[in-house]
Amino acid sequence: MSEELFARAQEQLVKNKHYAPRRTMGPTLLQGMLVCQQCGYALYRCSTRTSKHQLHYYRCLGSDGYRRLKGPVCTNRPVRQDYLDQFIWNEIIRLLEDPALV
Repeated sequence: MSEELFARAQEQLVKNKHYAPRRTMGPTLLQGMLVCQQCGYALYRCSTRTSKHQLHYYRCLGSDGYRRLKGPVCTNRPVRQDYLDQFIWNEIIRLLEDPALV
């Protein structure tokens, strides 16, 4: 394979990754900051589709049975992203509005 063809293929891979219809990356308030209190694994964002819309969740890595031979190490359930993000945002606003803390 020529260097030019390889470079063009790399450019196309970057474009495909950015414009792929399955790309679900979107801004989330807490992504990368949540840790499971029960097992200590990180929480990641996942989603499911209902008949009307798509719901996003924060899910513990330890609760995924397929990741380990002996099954899941955690029994925590997923938390809806919209509920948790709104709760945390309200707490941030409440803290910022307190002049004693700022």
